[in-house]
Amino acid sequence: LWSAAPGHAERLAHAARGDGAALVIAAGGDGTVHEVVNGLLAGEPALHEWSAAAEGSPVGGVRGRQRPPATLAEGGAPELPELAVLPLGTGCDFARGLGLARRPEGAVAELARACVRPLDVGVGWLPPRQGGAPRTRVFANAVNAGLGGSVVAATRRRPLRAGRAAYALAAISAVRRARAETLTLLVDGRERRVEALHVSVCNGPCFGGGLYLCPDARPDDGRLSYATVAPLSPWAAALRLPALYRGRFEHPAVRRGEGRCVALSGPEWLVEAEGEILGRLPARLSLWPGALRVRVPAEPGV
Repeated sequence: LWSAAPGHAERLAHAARGDGAALVIAAGGDGTVHEVVNGLLAGEPALHEWSAAAEGSPVGGVRGRQRPPATLAEGGAPELPELAVLPLGTGCDFARGLGLARRPEGAVAELARACVRPLDVGVGWLPPRQGGAPRTRVFANAVNAGLGGSVVAATRRRPLRAGRAAYALAAISAVRRARAETLTLLVDGRERRVEALHVSVCNGPCFGGGLYLCPDARPDDGRLSYATVAPLSPWAAALRLPALYRGRFEHPAVRRGEGRCVALSGPEWLVEAEGEILGRLPARLSLWPGALRVRVPAEPGV
C-alpha cells in the first residue's frame, strides 16, 4: 500500500493491525518508520495509561498530582504484527542502527532470513499549549530539541528536504544563529542543569543521516541515551561534523548519559522526532521496553 500524505502510513499501519496482519513492512525512511510504529502501537492500554499519568506528572521539577512510571509495561500486545523495515528513504537511521543493508535488494535478502527480536521504543509526552491538547508520540530512534528541531524545520523549507547534506548544511547554519540557554534535565529523578544549544534523547545510535551523537545507544538495552551540546563556534561545528559521521565524537562540549525516563524543560525549543515536529519543550521521554517485534538481520547491528 502506498502512503499518499503525511499521517497516511500511520493510518494504514493501524488498519493493518486491526485486520489481523502478521507482518507490516515499512518501506521508506525514518519518517515512514515513525508513522508505522505509531500506527501499530496506537490504542495500546499501556500507552494510554502512561499518557494519562503524565498529564499530572512533574516535568522538569514542576510538581504535579502523580508521577508516571519511568518505563511502560514491558512488551506490546500478543496480537501486534511483526515489523520489518525496507530502507528506501534518504536518512534511514533506524535501519542503519539495525545493521540493515542500505541497498533495497540487499535489505530484502537480509529480511528473508531475518530473525525476530523484541526492541524498545521511546514514548514522548508534551503538555498542552495555548488551549491545545497534550501530545503523546512513540519514537523508534531519536528525539532532538534545540538545534535539532530548528534543523528539521529548516530542511523542510529547502528543496533538498532530508539526507546527510541537507542536515549538515542546516546544522552549521543553525549553530551560527543559536544562543545557549539553561536546559534542565530530570533523569530518573536526578536533576541537572546545563548551558546548551541542543539535546538528543536516543534509542538508536545515530540520526540526521548518520550523525552518531549517542553512538552507544541500542534499541534493545533497556535504556535511553542522551547527549547535550554546549556552545560551539560554526567553524568548530563544521570541523567536527566528519567525526560525528565516522561514528565517534568526543569533545568537552558534548556531555552524555543514559536513563529510563528523561524530562526536559527550560527553553521553549522545538522538539522533533524522526522528522516530525512534536511541539516545544517541556517534554517527558520514557522507555517502553520490548514494545515491538522487529525483523533484524541474523547477525544484527543492535
